[in-house]
Amino acid sequence: MPEHLKFVDQPSPSSSSFSPPYSPPYSARFRHSIHEIPTPGEVVARPKRYEPWTINLWVVGGVTAVMFALAATLEILLYFSNRNNGFHIPQDDPFEFASTQVLASFFPTLLVAPLAFYWTVADSMVRWYQPYIMLSEGSASASNSVLLDYVTLNRLMILWTSLNKRHWIICISTILSCTVVFLQPLAGSVFTVKQVPHSVAINATSVSKVGLLWDLPQLWAYISSAGYADAAVYNNLTDPPFVRASWTAAEFSWSSYEVINATLTVNTTGLETSVNCVPATYISLNYSSSGLSTLTASLDGCSGPTQVNFNASDATNQYGTINASACLSSGEDIPVHFQPVLFWWYYPYQPNDTLTAAVFCHPTMEFYDIQAVQNLNDGSLQPVQVLGPYSGSDNVTGAPLYGRAWNGVVFDPSDDAIVNARATSIGTEIPGTIFRYGMQLNGGVVTLFQGASGGFINVTKNVYTQHLALASKSTYLIKESSTIPGELTSFVSRLFLDSCSSHALVAFLLAIGSIGLLLHWTHARARSQLHLTASPGSIGAAAALVSRSGFGELLLPYDNEKRMEEKLTGLEFGIDSRTGAIMAIENDASLGYQHEDEGPDGDMLLGIYKPAPSGIGVALAPSASPMYKSFSDTQEIV
Repeated sequence: MPEHLKFVDQPSPSSSSFSPPYSPPYSARFRHSIHEIPTPGEVVARPKRYEPWTINLWVVGGVTAVMFALAATLEILLYFSNRNNGFHIPQDDPFEFASTQVLASFFPTLLVAPLAFYWTVADSMVRWYQPYIMLSEGSASASNSVLLDYVTLNRLMILWTSLNKRHWIICISTILSCTVVFLQPLAGSVFTVKQVPHSVAINATSVSKVGLLWDLPQLWAYISSAGYADAAVYNNLTDPPFVRASWTAAEFSWSSYEVINATLTVNTTGLETSVNCVPATYISLNYSSSGLSTLTASLDGCSGPTQVNFNASDATNQYGTINASACLSSGEDIPVHFQPVLFWWYYPYQPNDTLTAAVFCHPTMEFYDIQAVQNLNDGSLQPVQVLGPYSGSDNVTGAPLYGRAWNGVVFDPSDDAIVNARATSIGTEIPGTIFRYGMQLNGGVVTLFQGASGGFINVTKNVYTQHLALASKSTYLIKESSTIPGELTSFVSRLFLDSCSSHALVAFLLAIGSIGLLLHWTHARARSQLHLTASPGSIGAAAALVSRSGFGELLLPYDNEKRMEEKLTGLEFGIDSRTGAIMAIENDASLGYQHEDEGPDGDMLLGIYKPAPSGIGVALAPSASPMYKSFSDTQEIV
């Protein structure tokens, strides 16, 4: 303090009418009566310190623990979601009023909504407390204490004000309360319902096993398969159930309940048919005087040609099948139905121009252990996976067949005329189907003779293979039921966790929880010296704190914020440690001083000369108040 200034009429501590521990008035502009407040605990018991439960460290810690637990749960659920291809949900929606997707979005949002609400409420309490924390630190200006308002400002103004005033707790708390708004949209996007293929282990029923059909010589299987092959060409049909190209699988079934877009996978027995078709290397057509025509076809490796006699006048287009015994190994003598066959076609393209074609085939078959996949929608067989060679013992791979395949188109004569008729029908059905395929081409059957679609060789392979593969399902696989393990894969609604949303939500939960806990631990320390006995938000609580402070005499009910700040300029505010009341003192710049040559008859306060009131000066007696102590340290003993 300048030496030429001194406090006016300073009474000695012994002569002061206010003796410790009571706080005397500090300003000549107003008079407080804080010194008249009874010391809490002497006359009446001091009320318990008010501590909002929302920012109690135990509550904050509990909420943080919940957020950490929720984050850990999300990561665990995400792991199992990825590993198990989602989670099962009822196929029949139990809630008729809302779809599964709506519920999957609503309930997670509902789960994090209390967390977002809590941090918003905690932020409001931090803002309520900030003026009182500034007061508890002492020597606070009016704009930084009694006029400080973080409650009514919007978030942007709060951030701006807190940054300017360096109120870091308020700044971080506001950012935290803004960040929690992302919890709900993130939670709403974590779960999603998808239609995905999902596999479950089930018990399937194997309907057939390897075995020779007991009435095979009746040719029922071959006449029906020849008819299907013909219908497939004419109507563009696909392979029948349990047949795919050259593969035939032992039948299996599963009918526990109906499913849509499902496949059934089992390990079973499969049969692969190879027709081994090659075009004739040489074809000739000879006419005899008797009216018969002779078609001669030769193949490299055969001991001789194979001849077919027919009457060209019997039909315009002619075709058929004959056994090619000349292509047997030397000395081999086997029944006709095991021998190679020759498919032949005759077509009089023009009066003097006839077209002929011939294809040799020698079918074989192999049995395997396979993994078969059936589409339960239409029964179609999916691509077959070979697991290994077939190791069973039966009358197909063993005696009497020893794994040899019937050619399915040429048979030994029978004593039964109907069986012979079936044999004739089968022998003409397959080459007739091939011929009909050529007729359906854009250029007609002539283009097939000329090599369109690979010529007769490719079409013969396809039609003949389908015929034998379908017949094999009945001829080499007999009915016998047994239970086998299977895997049902169906397109079902499954509940998934989105990886991006889940990780983002986990990051937000951990960050908000960690920062929030540290923030409120710091805030708890900042308000540890503050002893409020009522919630700071009510008018009554505020009035109780300032009712004896005196500086309210400087204000009028209709003062706006600017006028209040002007009137309170020069005052420093704090909280009396004895009573807890808000108090104000003049700071060094506004204390009333007088020059030494002015004499003791008057004092100069804030530039206004006033006579010294009798018996009253700015009496600065010792006090227990820290505000008073810091103020009294500046006085100069005259």
